[in-house]
Amino acid sequence: MTFIVSCRNEQLSETTSETLQPSEVYVTTIVNDMELTLRNENGRCVLAYKPKRQYGPQGFGQNTVHLDMEAPCNFIRVSNVLDEPRTYSPIKNDPFKRKIMLIVGGSPDPEFPPPSDRFMPNGCGSWMQKITVFEHIVRVDFPAFSGPNRCPTSGADEVEFAT
Repeated sequence: MTFIVSCRNEQLSETTSETLQPSEVYVTTIVNDMELTLRNENGRCVLAYKPKRQYGPQGFGQNTVHLDMEAPCNFIRVSNVLDEPRTYSPIKNDPFKRKIMLIVGGSPDPEFPPPSDRFMPNGCGSWMQKITVFEHIVRVDFPAFSGPNRCPTSGADEVEFAT
């Protein structure tokens, strides 16, 4: 299942009657003029996104998607530039300017000792979720997929971005 969210004329929000704990921000980055923030909200990983340019009558707006994994989470990083999340473009000179990114998170697989890195010092996750960032929309692929314990600094093969 794929979940497509548009930033043009709508603003999505979710409210609950539960007591909400303050959210913890893991990372904020800009891809295709879209500000992306990963954060922990009540133990779940949430992607917040906000276009940097105005689209439609509502303008900037902030939107959130509850990802299919527990917190903590972070973007897979570029191996030699750890401060930059890794993006993959499926086509050279892509007219849609797609940038595919992978998010790693969730609880570690208990069968293996959890590795850790500076982005996940308490142990890295065993879940990954793919997002595609276009110029004015973000597409989140559901469900997340499980695998071996992986840290944001572990990198990823292009095949993983295509799955």
